[in-house]
Amino acid sequence: MIAAVAAALVLLILALPLGVWFRYDDGTLEAAASVGPVTVFRYPMEPRRRKPKKPPKPKKARRTDPDKPPEPKKSGKFNWKLLKPLLSILLDLLGQMRRKLLVPELFLCVRCGGKDAAHTALQYGKAWALIGSLDPVLHNCFRIAHRQAEVLCDYHSDRLRLLLEMRVRLRVGTALWLGLQALCRLIPVFLQYKKKAVQ
Repeated sequence: MIAAVAAALVLLILALPLGVWFRYDDGTLEAAASVGPVTVFRYPMEPRRRKPKKPPKPKKARRTDPDKPPEPKKSGKFNWKLLKPLLSILLDLLGQMRRKLLVPELFLCVRCGGKDAAHTALQYGKAWALIGSLDPVLHNCFRIAHRQAEVLCDYHSDRLRLLLEMRVRLRVGTALWLGLQALCRLIPVFLQYKKKAVQ
């Protein structure tokens, strides 16, 4: 009985959706991440109450031995030889996530403005051309349930404004499986790099 309840609980957790929501409105970004109905992250974060700062403790002076040679500094440079296998693993992971991401809602609004009416009309045509070229790419990468795109001409503004709102969902089980596959490929790469570094 306990094993059946535990198995059902594990299946329920694996079936929970991981959700990401973000909204970009003319330079202002809002984002949130959730697991099932629970929001685990939100940007911008709500301001927390600041605790009164305690006075800093006086630091003790370290004794230095003049005869002791200085310790060599550790170099934190990135080994660019790792970039190729890491990039290959990342591209494969993105390829496996293709069509596994569900987009329940995608809303795009472009407000075109310019110096004059002719420039605004030119921006209007470029915006629709860009949306038309991106549309098949989005449908190829995501499963989009509802999409709405509109381009408006704002003759009272002299610049282009963008509003983008998008929700993305992925099952916890799918995310764990893809992460496990990537981890199994990353471990041999780092072990081989560590072995070469020791030699």
